[in-house]
Amino acid sequence: MSDQGQSDLEIGDILNAGFARFKSDWFPLLIKVGIPYFLIVLVYWGMMAWWGSRVFWPIIQSIINGEKPQIDFVSTVLPNMAGMVALAFVPLSLIRAALYRYRAGEGLKGRFFAFRFGADERRQYLASWLVLIVVFILPIAALSALASLAGIVDAQWVKIVLVMIAIMALPLIMIALGVRFSLIFAQTFMQKRMVLWQSWSLTRRHFWVLFLSFSVLMVLFSLVLFAVTTPANILFYAQQATGWIGDPEILKNMDPSDIRMLMRETLLSRETVIAVIWIMLAGTAINLFRVSAFAGATLFAAQTINQKASAK
Repeated sequence: MSDQGQSDLEIGDILNAGFARFKSDWFPLLIKVGIPYFLIVLVYWGMMAWWGSRVFWPIIQSIINGEKPQIDFVSTVLPNMAGMVALAFVPLSLIRAALYRYRAGEGLKGRFFAFRFGADERRQYLASWLVLIVVFILPIAALSALASLAGIVDAQWVKIVLVMIAIMALPLIMIALGVRFSLIFAQTFMQKRMVLWQSWSLTRRHFWVLFLSFSVLMVLFSLVLFAVTTPANILFYAQQATGWIGDPEILKNMDPSDIRMLMRETLLSRETVIAVIWIMLAGTAINLFRVSAFAGATLFAAQTINQKASAK
């Protein structure tokens, strides 16, 4: 993970690029990108709620009743989770493409506010899958295989060591791979074609600069999100603390129709609706500016590294 030689990037420059144009263009960004993004995410979560209630309700009902749920992970849970992830990449791909065009100086014009439905979006969608596979799925599979070796080893201390290595190594490997492949979205947008390993090469001498810059952005937006949504979360949980959310045992052995009615009454109460609406609106706005900051930062980093490489 160490850089080899002097990096051509500076943390301050990356952060400045991430926050550039926020002061003057934050309102058009919120309207032309935020509104369509919110509407698409709202449709997505509506679909997920309907889908999840049909697929996972029998499992939830079994757990509530203290029974052992019959879970067919391979044929039921895994395909449905994959479908949910596949749909989740759609709004992400739309917003990334729109924000990269905006950050590249192409404006906020599109068929649906600033959104388009073309080749840029398809490439961003495929890039999301590549990152998911390389940064998350492959490390989890590899370290799960390592942890599974503990089951066939006789020595207890070896079992503990193998499991601890897997647990501690997984987040470190994911972070390292995430930084090394962090420029794939910007490179894919710039070159108008799918790229993967080029991001690995570009970030070779810039790991720590990129890691620290992205960490600052992530921590900053996480703190803002926490501060903005905390009052709504307090309102929601204060309203539900004495109900079935605070004590799920209330639902045990209840008739399914009564459970649905109870959930409907509590989740659709005035306080709950206010809290949820505020969390969704604030979360969408902050996530919009977070993705915009990362788009600006990664686009600047990719352009700077390419320019320096061409000059050499």
